[in-house]
Parts: sequence; C-alpha cells; structure tokens
Amino acid sequence: MDEHYSKVGVITRIEAFLNALDHYEAPDERALPLAARPVADARTPVDPARPCALPAVGPYGELAAAWLARRVDAEAQGTSGGDGAAASQGEGADAAARKDAAGAAAHGERAGERGLDVRLLRPTEESLAAARKELSTKEYYTFATLLGMSLAATDPAASFPASDAAAGAAQLLLPSSEGAEADGQYDRVIRSILERTGRRDVRIVAPSLEKLPWAVNDAAGLFTALLAGDVCFAAPQEERASLLRDLLSESLTPKRVREAAVDVGRRADVSRETSAARTLAVVGEWPCVCGDELTGGLWERLEREGFRLLRMPLAEYLLFLWRDAADEDARERS
Repeated sequence: MDEHYSKVGVITRIEAFLNALDHYEAPDERALPLAARPVADARTPVDPARPCALPAVGPYGELAAAWLARRVDAEAQGTSGGDGAAASQGEGADAAARKDAAGAAAHGERAGERGLDVRLLRPTEESLAAARKELSTKEYYTFATLLGMSLAATDPAASFPASDAAAGAAQLLLPSSEGAEADGQYDRVIRSILERTGRRDVRIVAPSLEKLPWAVNDAAGLFTALLAGDVCFAAPQEERASLLRDLLSESLTPKRVREAAVDVGRRADVSRETSAARTLAVVGEWPCVCGDELTGGLWERLEREGFRLLRMPLAEYLLFLWRDAADEDARERS
C-alpha cells in the first residue's frame, strides 16, 4: 500500500503541512508577473522530430528505449495494448481498436510509426547537487534525482551531463504517477523550475503510469519489455548484463521473453544455495527498488556479499495499477 493512502501516512502529511504553515514567511511577490501559460504536461504530445530523454531505471530504461525506438506497422497496432483493457470493460474488438488509436493520436503517435530518438538519463552526484540547489525542503529523493537529471539533460553547457548523449535534450519523457508523488506533481514542479532557469522551450511529456495502456499504441509490446526487465532481475547478478544484451539484440516477443524466463528459472533451481536467512524482499518506490543508481549501489553490494534480492516485479506492479484503473473506470461508467 502506498504510504500516502494509509491512515498514518495521511496524518503525517497533515502534520507536516501544518508545521510548514507555522514556519512559513511569505515573500513580497506583488511585483512578480502572473503565470504566462497553464501547465498541462500530462497532455503534451510526443514530438517525433525531437530527441527524447528518458530516465534509465535498471534494465527497464534500455528496454523501454528500444521499444520507443522501434517502428510499428499499422497492422501490428490492431492487436496492441488497448484491446485487453477494453475487453475487460465489455467492449468489442472494434471499440478497443478505436480507443487504442485515439490514445495513440493523443500522444502524437502516428499510425504505423514510433521510431523515437531516445537518449537515456542516468543520475550522478553532480546532477543531484544541481537539484538540491533548487530545493528548500526535504523532498523525496526520487524527485530530487529526477529534477537533477532533467536540469543536466536540458543544459548543453553543463559540466555534469546526466548522459553525454542526452546533454541538451529538447524533450523529456518523465513517467508520472498518482501515488507517491502526490497525484502527478513532479512534472509540474520540474516544468516551473525549468522555466525559471530559462528553459521554456523544453518539452515535457509526462504520461500517467496508471493510464499507460490507454495512452500508447502497442501497449502489449511495452508490457513485454517490462516483463523482460523483470526476467533480467531474476537472473544472477553476474549474468544480467549479457542477458540484457541478448534481449536487446532483436525485437522482443512474448515467446523470447518466456524462453528467457524459463532458462533463468531452470538454472536458478539448480544453482540456488542461498539460505532463507540471506534472502531479502525489496519493495517500495519503484525507482528505488529497480535502480541501483538511486541507492548508491546498495543492492549490488548486498548481492556481492551473498544476499539474494527478490525485487518487486515492475510489470506486476503496473499490472495491478492498470487493473485498478480499469475497475475504477468501469464503476464510473455504470
């Protein structure tokens, strides 16, 4: 359960808000101009003509980048992601196809084409330090990391690019959420900071993770890529890099991912010698669970020390989010 929706979490948030009010000193902002335009980043379409900077979290970043870079023919889209979600709400195949096409159009995905130029962002100590200069309170570490990568990626003159290939990126693809980041506030705050630092031309695309199957074409292909990331984490640490390279060597299919999962499971059953006392279940904010960069390499060190880490599968986590979103939509329609 997300901490913001538990009873204790709600009380803690209220107490923190009241404490902030008690210690707030309002500056005189009467001379400041009003906002030049509304912020609606969640509805900003992807511009296929611009390079796209995407946060790299564990193996999922490279797999998602490969999915975004692959062109999709129009026939393949007819069997893509929206069908299953629509069918769960009692809609026919034609209606599902229309919903999928509408979602693709809303996000700037033309029929039969994706082929985005994706540059991966990785957090660094320098980018995190840049983010902290813009913050005044104890924001979530995941937000500070995301802000730092965004600042580094959109500043071509920076001496600390989050990724050499991503420096000066004109478009940020920042997945948003309705959970731990307080209903999709991260991208809005990042937008305001980018504008304040003179980067108004940067485009932010922030699709909601909870509504992702309804917002992209080929949702089935995206889910296959996420499953491939889960398989990578199920493999022994020393084999993950080679397994990821193999999965990226050609187009991902459910069959290839299934075969890789069976192979990883078979070898794990033969070689597993770790006792239950040395097995750790890792749950929490998905970027921290899935990205060793965000923990200072903690997960990698634990595995080198002989611990077996069972990370929550990202594909399963998102599947539960999507099922809940579909159920909520069905209730609203009834």
